[in-house]
Amino acid sequence: MKQKLPKNLDEKRPRGRPQKFVNDDALHQAIEVFWAHGYEGTSLTNLTDALNMNRPSIYAAFGNKQTLFSLSLQTYIDEQLVFVDEAVKQETLSEVIEMLFSKQIDLLTKKKRGCMLVQAALSCGEETQAIKDELTEQRKLLEGKLRKRFQRAQLKKDTSSSESPAAAAKYITTIYQGLSVQAASGATKKELTEVAELAKKALN
Repeated sequence: MKQKLPKNLDEKRPRGRPQKFVNDDALHQAIEVFWAHGYEGTSLTNLTDALNMNRPSIYAAFGNKQTLFSLSLQTYIDEQLVFVDEAVKQETLSEVIEMLFSKQIDLLTKKKRGCMLVQAALSCGEETQAIKDELTEQRKLLEGKLRKRFQRAQLKKDTSSSESPAAAAKYITTIYQGLSVQAASGATKKELTEVAELAKKALN
């Protein structure tokens, strides 16, 4: 037979949603704010309004603005850019580039804004060097994955390109990030797809 908790203990049970879920909701709101305005363009007032939390609560839950941005960035990568790792696993180089660009274009045109990583990097000044370094590291990770995949394609004779894997990876990354800049400037899905098709032809 299930025992009832003493009245005084029962009254101490937390009410409402567990704090983890509250913080998860707030983190996803922060992603939207940083995604729309970049790191420097986002003020603490923007965050308190969007997260419906005062400054002390934000500091207690996430630390300072830089820490909140880092958490938001990693969550964005884990949730929105999962297609990058899926793309590099495709059987042919053509399929790799096709998935990488098409999924990126879908994301950019669905939200009608640029990639959070690219937009934040463009808006960072010298005083936010730590953020710039973090974003640069993410770009290098993408280049590294593409470099290894391009090497495999050359070994398997899956591409006729004789470009160095490092140069090819940087080229693909440049186009990939450029799509974000164009999308943020109002380019249509059709226009972005045409650019992606040109890039595919250059590396096949």
